[in-house]
Amino acid sequence: MGGLSVLEHVEYSGWLKGMPAREAKLRAPEALKLAGLEDLAVRPAASLSGGQTQRLGLAGAYVHDADVLLLDEPTVGLDMAQRERFTEVLRAGGADRITVMSTHDTAGIESFVDRVVVMRRGAVAFDGTLDEFLIRAPESAGSDQQRLTAAYVSVMEGDF
Repeated sequence: MGGLSVLEHVEYSGWLKGMPAREAKLRAPEALKLAGLEDLAVRPAASLSGGQTQRLGLAGAYVHDADVLLLDEPTVGLDMAQRERFTEVLRAGGADRITVMSTHDTAGIESFVDRVVVMRRGAVAFDGTLDEFLIRAPESAGSDQQRLTAAYVSVMEGDF
């Protein structure tokens, strides 16, 4: 992030993806707004919190209108409030995008996933809808989070 401001960082992200600098400059404010960072535009990017930094990454993808987002453990280190804000931003900007997220943390994923793929030892152990995934949980599992965790454990411990 160097000495760039939040706005400059998003402009630079667009330019790196092949956008003309002028177009990246024009589109960056809207990408910041979509990521909920418009009030931080002049702030040094290096001074952002963990959750803000994750949303800055999304703004960098939104500026060039990425069709696919690849997210690797995007909620690691975020507190509950930051995690909720991040998922709100992801839902708001992801309607027309394919988002692939790698995570071992199932907290809250039910609010924004359509499909679940679980990898175990380098192979696909499960691939299906969220409802099909949740069927793997025992009936005794209570809350959505407990059902997600139980389904994950079931897949990870099962034979495939």
